[in-house]
Amino acid sequence: RNSELVRCDRNFQVQSVTRLPGAMCHNIVFLEDGRLLVCDSRGGALVDERGVVVDVGPAFTRGLSVDREVIAVGESRLADRASRQLFAGGAVSFFDRGYRLLAKLSLPAAPTEIRKIDGDDLSLSRFGC
Repeated sequence: RNSELVRCDRNFQVQSVTRLPGAMCHNIVFLEDGRLLVCDSRGGALVDERGVVVDVGPAFTRGLSVDREVIAVGESRLADRASRQLFAGGAVSFFDRGYRLLAKLSLPAAPTEIRKIDGDDLSLSRFGC
């Protein structure tokens, strides 16, 4: 089943529901032009409302940070829950805003979240600011 984005008012009353073109989606980022970008974790991609914008790879996408120039997305290798913390490994892929791969950093553990600490991050926590 595809993921859905539910927008609520301040009283948590549902205002709209948007079906996303991906599954197990999370890490919502609202871009400057109002479009959204999310991790399609099951598909190993980043998607917007229309579909896949970049295929990140075969791993589970998790963690997304976007600034004016770079998109950083985490990748976790699939593993059962007991093995995940010690043996799953992962990576962070860096894309330019045209979704061209700039670099990939392999990690000994799976990233669970990514945030930029040296400047603007368009992550969900800044929505509405």
